[in-house]
Amino acid sequence: MFDTWTQAAGSSGRYTFGQVEGEYRYLWFGGRSSYSAIYSESNMIYGEGINSNLVNAGFVNFKFSVLFSSYSRDSDKSYADVRFYDDNMNEIYKDATGWVHVNSWTEYTLQGVVPTGAVYSRVYLHASRSSGGNNDGYSYSP
Repeated sequence: MFDTWTQAAGSSGRYTFGQVEGEYRYLWFGGRSSYSAIYSESNMIYGEGINSNLVNAGFVNFKFSVLFSSYSRDSDKSYADVRFYDDNMNEIYKDATGWVHVNSWTEYTLQGVVPTGAVYSRVYLHASRSSGGNNDGYSYSP
């Protein structure tokens, strides 16, 4: 998971992949659009090899961490959510950080039990511009 990102809305500034605090992470920012979003999708059962019986018994947990920051002279913000879908791509669960505006790298974590019937998962990163020409909602993600 997190090998491929798809543009869901707006236009992104840049994607880079590098080491942050000893871990390899993606850096993304919202670009020139007033709102931008990207997502990464995984088929947990067939692509990741997770046993569906364990998912359906409630024995599989998820944990997603993301670092947010913004340019200090504006109020641009970021947001992340984790979504789970059944085999027909019907959304069955969503957990979100809510909109965040911070001027230094701050970590937020979403975690819980993978819902019964989940086959696919998606992680969305969102950025919103409040002022200026750039959408300075920054995300570092695994």
